[in-house]
Amino acid sequence: MRTIVCAAALGLILSAASSRPLLAFGQETIQVHVPFAFHVLDRTLPRGDYVIKSAGIVDPALLEIRKADGSQAMLFLTQGTDAPPQSENARVVFDKVGRERFLHAVLVPGETGHQLLASASEERATLAAARATARAAGKGRRATKPSAGD
Repeated sequence: MRTIVCAAALGLILSAASSRPLLAFGQETIQVHVPFAFHVLDRTLPRGDYVIKSAGIVDPALLEIRKADGSQAMLFLTQGTDAPPQSENARVVFDKVGRERFLHAVLVPGETGHQLLASASEERATLAAARATARAAGKGRRATKPSAGD
């Protein structure tokens, strides 16, 4: 099923604006503008400005995402992943499945990245996108009548 996500998903990478380079995510925050509604786990968050920071003193895999105006916030668990060394700025990565976007990873230079596991919402969207792709492919392969010369 992950191959379907990889084939159908568009990884959108947004650079996170930060006042200085982030080296220790536990002590810093990431500020990012997200121009579309998106899902974190099974919750939908509206487009806007967000702050992402570590919420776990004991468990560094626990992150908090909060609207910059403080109107919405939530905690979510992640698993470690290698952060690509190409950028000096922190980044957030989204998967696009059908019309939906899902927060996939928070990458911080100089430390292990934070990857979210696929949520039930993302699995449902992936299944729906795969079905839609299969239906579209089936319509494109309609049987043709043999020509008179066959």
